[in-house]
Amino acid sequence: MSGDSSQASGVWRSKSDRDGSIVTSVIVCLAVGLLLTGAIAPAASAGDTVALFSFDPDEIEADPGDTVTVDVVLSAHEGYGGAGVNEISFGVEYDPDVLTVSDIERAHWLEGETAEAKAESDETTIDVTTDIDDESGLASITQVRESESDGDDDAGSAGTGPVATVTFEVSEDAQPTTAELTIVNSEVELTSDYQQGTMVRDGEILVDGGGDSETEAETDDDPDGITLADDGSGTNDGNSSSETDEGNDDSDDDEDEDEAIPGFGPLVAIGALVTAVVVRRYS
Repeated sequence: MSGDSSQASGVWRSKSDRDGSIVTSVIVCLAVGLLLTGAIAPAASAGDTVALFSFDPDEIEADPGDTVTVDVVLSAHEGYGGAGVNEISFGVEYDPDVLTVSDIERAHWLEGETAEAKAESDETTIDVTTDIDDESGLASITQVRESESDGDDDAGSAGTGPVATVTFEVSEDAQPTTAELTIVNSEVELTSDYQQGTMVRDGEILVDGGGDSETEAETDDDPDGITLADDGSGTNDGNSSSETDEGNDDSDDDEDEDEAIPGFGPLVAIGALVTAVVVRRYS
């Protein structure tokens, strides 16, 4: 009789130990998952907006020998925690057989758009670096906001407006053609030191009536509502992508909205681990 009691006690202790091990495993899984969620959520939120570069006008007519100017417009929103933009860099790619760039100069986007920001613009300086390579057909500009405000007090800039102006000269012997303008190597950095994703929209200069162009089939619809940095079809330089059609934009938006949920991945992992533990418990 005592043997049966001892055996039953041993079985009970074994079951109790096993249940305790299961509870411990679940607690550990939950703790790790919460830590991962806390670590990932800020990063995911910081990248949940996208900056859009475009040309204004996006199509311009010119004759051989003409000089034309085109604005590069930036539309960027604040990132996680209200962090604004404090550094911008990009290049404008063009056909050197048709166009040359005589100048690329910054606009006043980085000073800020609000009246308060403009009033304080004397306290903000912009360091500018430009490079024009007509041989390869690339004009680049980098702008860095340097504020006298202490660290976290500088909220950076946000909004929509011209960020640079490019002056083109059309070759005097240019034939009728459509000279495409493409924004490449685009980067936008926030005051939080996070890189904001970018998208670009191409432009074109119609020389002497224009000619064939790959961009003629592209849509003119504005990508309203896009809030996620994700690669689209078309030109992709690692940080930017050219828009194609409205259908692609809509499908990309749906996919990106799922990807932007902070901490969603760790929560799924936690659920999978807990399920595995329960299955093992009753198997």
